[in-house]
Amino acid sequence: MAEKMSRHQVDTGWYVTASVRRSQRHLVADDTDRNALYYPRSVAKVVSHPLIAGNDDVVRDVLALSLMHYLDSTVVLEQQIVNPCFLTICDDQLPVSLPAEARSRAYMYYCDEAYHALCADDLGTQVRERTGLALTKRTPGFLIDLGDALLQVSGDHLRALVELAFTIVSETLISQSLLRIPADPTVVPAVRASVADHARDEKNHHAYFARFLPVFWPLLDSRTQEALGRLFPRFIRSFLEPDRTALAFILRQYVTAEEAEIIITETYPPTVVDSDVRAAARATLNLCERTGMMRIPAIASEFERAHLVRVPHH
Repeated sequence: MAEKMSRHQVDTGWYVTASVRRSQRHLVADDTDRNALYYPRSVAKVVSHPLIAGNDDVVRDVLALSLMHYLDSTVVLEQQIVNPCFLTICDDQLPVSLPAEARSRAYMYYCDEAYHALCADDLGTQVRERTGLALTKRTPGFLIDLGDALLQVSGDHLRALVELAFTIVSETLISQSLLRIPADPTVVPAVRASVADHARDEKNHHAYFARFLPVFWPLLDSRTQEALGRLFPRFIRSFLEPDRTALAFILRQYVTAEEAEIIITETYPPTVVDSDVRAAARATLNLCERTGMMRIPAIASEFERAHLVRVPHH
């Protein structure tokens, strides 16, 4: 890693600052107002659509269900994708050799992610009990996209690298939920505090992978670089685009299927989605640029096709 640090220094910092080491369980207060909001309107933008904006009960429920979907997706991501990836790094099972510091930090962040999954599951259970709402757990859109990508590669070594690329994207993106929930005073305090803990840890994970990728990338042969790099734009959009299937499922509990489609289509026109994705992906795009991905024409073309960058044509 670019940053030199002894094992003792690394451990001391993590033991003091990691949420799993210092945070208390965040409880939704017994006296929480039944009209309280569990998710920011600025993130679940569908609640501002005229078809439902005037119905406070529907708005409140859609926001609570949106939080449940976010929390369920967090559990899936941490347990099924990110932590298996950290475990692969811990056990030195990648098909390239990594610095010892990369492995020692991976043990710490493995603990972080398990704790994030625990907190998300616990908070989701509390919100379900407090609101009386239920949401059938659905496979997040990003997991379906990863499955499709894995079907297109052969060999366990390449599959492990695809999952690592997926994890790097997920850990370096700055999601609107992590940014906006802690800062929104209209959201229930326990939700804000829990997500703030998660966001604080993720800053360290972002920094880890921002150092990791430039070390890891040159260790790959050119063929593998191209195969992996071409997946980055797809994974970025997968994480940052609205999960339309999940949104439709939530909305159809209150409006017709046709109305749900109208709400989603009018709330998320392509040009707005493209702009929002580029803004949220800025740090990851800069990382890909610094790593040298954009110097490979096939990869640069995929980023351009995904409306993430503009490639000059001569």
